[in-house]
Amino acid sequence: MSHKVPILEKDELRKVMDAAEAARIVVAVEQAYDVIDEISSNPDKFFNSLTTLSRLARKVLNDIEEELKDVNETLKKLEEELKKPEGKEKEKLEKLQEEKEKEEKKRKDLNRARELLLDWSRRYRELTEIIIISKDLTSRREIAKVFATLAVAPDWFSERIAEILIG
Repeated sequence: MSHKVPILEKDELRKVMDAAEAARIVVAVEQAYDVIDEISSNPDKFFNSLTTLSRLARKVLNDIEEELKDVNETLKKLEEELKKPEGKEKEKLEKLQEEKEKEEKKRKDLNRARELLLDWSRRYRELTEIIIISKDLTSRREIAKVFATLAVAPDWFSERIAEILIG
């Protein structure tokens, strides 16, 4: 039996990919594989599953914002320490500078994840529009499966955010 893959316009595929990009962070941090499995195996519950994913996105966003507060506080302390170099060995100053650079990278990554999740409602809306305007049930199911596949696929960035938030 031949399996027909829906033909998505380039713009539509980009929207599915954009939604999956934000969802990947949620999946990695919250281990939300069951939600993605439900989308893939039962696309009729697609909108219910996306509602669950949206709640988890809010939770992850809150976690990111809390972590950003901690990172900013740590950076402030490190900067104060670096402003007072007297009495500190060169090795200690280098270690403080390295720690500051790590925290700045963490802040940059968290801010990027925050921006992606703050944009979740647009991504969600565009994804649901594509599903709603799909020609038939088979196309809707295939689009849901494409989204699920992309949302569960690991990438370095979502894994980095999960590492920061859950260790």
